[in-house]
Amino acid sequence: MRKALGLILLVFLSCSKDDSLTCVPTTFSDAYKYPIKPGTEEWIALGSREPRAQSCMVPQEILETISTGGLFESLLSYPFIIDYAAWDEFQLGFEKLKNENKGFAELYSREDLYKIIYNWYSSMSVDCKERVYRPSDNAPVGVELEIIEMFIFQDEFLDSLNHESEMEIFKLLYDKLESRNAYGAVEGEKWVSDAVLGKIMFRSGFSLFVNECNSEDFLRFFIEFIPFYRPVDLSPTEIIEKYAKDFYKSI
Repeated sequence: MRKALGLILLVFLSCSKDDSLTCVPTTFSDAYKYPIKPGTEEWIALGSREPRAQSCMVPQEILETISTGGLFESLLSYPFIIDYAAWDEFQLGFEKLKNENKGFAELYSREDLYKIIYNWYSSMSVDCKERVYRPSDNAPVGVELEIIEMFIFQDEFLDSLNHESEMEIFKLLYDKLESRNAYGAVEGEKWVSDAVLGKIMFRSGFSLFVNECNSEDFLRFFIEFIPFYRPVDLSPTEIIEKYAKDFYKSI
């Protein structure tokens, strides 16, 4: 993994043992349990990524009956889910995940996916330092927040929303981002969240932001592919958050 991935793994502060229950979103009883887990002898014996990915494929008969919440939770726990962050452009890495695992296509076909993602993401506490989030039992909250934001970033998801729902998801991400900023989140922790905000503003035709994208090619590229690199004199996150504040007030 690149150094940039280290930024994702920073742990947020100030969640005591007593309130740790508020750090754990509802889980679904029918979430798929992967038969072979990373680190086991069986996993090691498979040798390479392709057979390991095949061993993690949710069987078709389960895909046909599993609830949307159970499928979403299953994919959050997919052993390779964080691999997108090893790519120069996060979106290209996520596309690889979608292409190698048919569970993603099934998930994005579900009409109730918006409700599942909205309720799950909104229940997460950004000030939780208890390491209880997927994709593993010891992953800090920032990892799962970003992974869910990658699910939201996909055109399949955003295209399925009506205007009201798209504005609701924008407000939710913006409010969560404000909370993360209050806890001192650094730029690398906010790339995906900011890219979603920028993408929604662009899709909505917010003229001030659209004009900015038209005058700065890299900004437009950022909200399409989420590259971990950028020009030394440009901060997409600063630009997006400036316009997101105004857009938030207008909706």
